Amino acid sequence: MNTKEKTKKIQKLKKLLDWYIDCASDEEFDSNVVISLLHQLDALEPIAPEPMESVEVFIANFWEYCRRRENEERTLRSFAECPTTLQVKHYHRKSYLQSFLHPLN
Repeated sequence: MNTKEKTKKIQKLKKLLDWYIDCASDEEFDSNVVISLLHQLDALEPIAPEPMESVEVFIANFWEYCRRRENEERTLRSFAECPTTLQVKHYHRKSYLQSFLHPLN
């Protein structure tokens, strides 16, 4: 099968699949036909798997996430421990600054 025939076959299968998914009534829908169409499409147009990260990169990203999360937790904990008056001042200062940045709100 040359490229042109393959492309036409893929387009035909996709059109049929779209019809079964979007237009077919409950009586017309046949899951076996849909599965068959999907298998044919997979054979003609295989989906390349995404490249996997190396274990070292994955572990490095995980520990970076953990470090950031610990910093966030530390910041939240310190904010929760500060006196209520400081929290209120911080809130009002933030609101005051936001009124300049977003005057329509």
